[in-house]
Amino acid sequence: MDYQSMFTFMLEMAGTIAFAASGAMVGAQRGMDIFGVCVLGVVTAVGGGATRDIILGIVPPGMFQDPLYTIVATVTSCIVFAVMYWKHRRCMKLICTADFSR
Repeated sequence: MDYQSMFTFMLEMAGTIAFAASGAMVGAQRGMDIFGVCVLGVVTAVGGGATRDIILGIVPPGMFQDPLYTIVATVTSCIVFAVMYWKHRRCMKLICTADFSR
């Protein structure tokens, strides 16, 4: 793999992670469960490319030909869900502790 291909791949992965994280954060903030957060993260990360491929007549879309992007988006969404869940639980524990300290 030459440097240009490697650089392009790294940028694609960075974009996939960023969009999956943004979609997963929205889902977690709306109170979705892990399945909803993962679906929203994956659709946000690779949905535009799949739509483009279908419009251009590329069947099956790239997300099914090379599932690496979908797997990265799913793992990123699960990590974001876990972090948001842990953060919410920790904040609730601090709030409950502060309420009962009187």
